[in-house]
Amino acid sequence: MSKNGEEVIKIPRVWFYARSTLYPRLIVEHTEDLKFKKKINNSWTVKVLSWGTGLDTRFSLEPDVDIDSDKLNLVTLQREAAIIAASLSDGIKSGAMQYLKTV
Repeated sequence: MSKNGEEVIKIPRVWFYARSTLYPRLIVEHTEDLKFKKKINNSWTVKVLSWGTGLDTRFSLEPDVDIDSDKLNLVTLQREAAIIAASLSDGIKSGAMQYLKTV
């Protein structure tokens, strides 16, 4: 039952293309860091969708949640997506710099 339009009918997803698998890895590490720091409540994952055009692969960033859960809330998922979007560029750059230090 919907409460103030907060029922989740479809999981929010962001599709993107990447030539290197390093980018999706950095995105996952960034979302894990946000969860560890308690800035978001749900785990988010990157899934391979299919081969894209040319050398690019299509991916999906989405929450790793059970859509049938009574605890699932659309407002929470939208808030988390906004937090990820606002911090993604800096998080990717920071993760890439850490990765470069290890190679």
